[in-house]
Amino acid sequence: MKVGILGGSFNPAHLGHIHLSKIAIKKLALNQLWWIPTPQNPLKAKNNFLSFEERIKKCQIITQKNPKIYVKKINYFYSIDLVNFLQKKYKNYEFIWVMGADNLEDLHHWHDFKNLIQKIEFAIFSRDNYLKKTSNFKALKLYQKYKNNSKKLPKFSIFNTPKLDISSTQIRNKIMFNYIVETHCHLDLIEEKGINIQEILKNCHEKNVKILQTICTRISAVEKILQYTKYHQNIYSSVGLHPCNVSA
Repeated sequence: MKVGILGGSFNPAHLGHIHLSKIAIKKLALNQLWWIPTPQNPLKAKNNFLSFEERIKKCQIITQKNPKIYVKKINYFYSIDLVNFLQKKYKNYEFIWVMGADNLEDLHHWHDFKNLIQKIEFAIFSRDNYLKKTSNFKALKLYQKYKNNSKKLPKFSIFNTPKLDISSTQIRNKIMFNYIVETHCHLDLIEEKGINIQEILKNCHEKNVKILQTICTRISAVEKILQYTKYHQNIYSSVGLHPCNVSA
């Protein structure tokens, strides 16, 4: 069984991942290609990350019409640990690590990089204009250095492929800047109406309302409003008095 591994954040999964996967399956004559989302990419900030479960679900949805692509939920933080686990569990499988050429730029920063490239074959596929830059990347230079000292080093292949200009970052930016801002709500009144703040936030999330600006005109409610602002990053508050309530 010849299996490709496409790891990564998949934050979110998109057609570019499908595009790369189909090319890899054909070029490498793979029986299967496994998408294995990482719980948290060690080289990326946690900001704007969908939850692990959300990313798994989106991967399953987008791959459902591709019978050779499988989504695997394997909770390993580092790629070297994942590879060790897979090779130990599936001893009769031949694994190939599949990735886009843009990831090659930081590959030498991956945890235990030297051992990783000695454990598994790498297949690098072009994306955007990265293929033109690969000869300058440190990971490739280190591989060549290690290759000179070891004839048993697995292959490190680079393929020039048709590109699809789409990335998770582009999609996140579209999502991030396509939402509703509620500029005038009264969260100071919800307890009187027997409504829980979590219920409000859940309804807002479902309606794509990302930011709430709550107005408070009662001194008695100021402390509660400030608590909402403190513990919920998407709630902002304004406190003041109506002119009609101010006496001379």
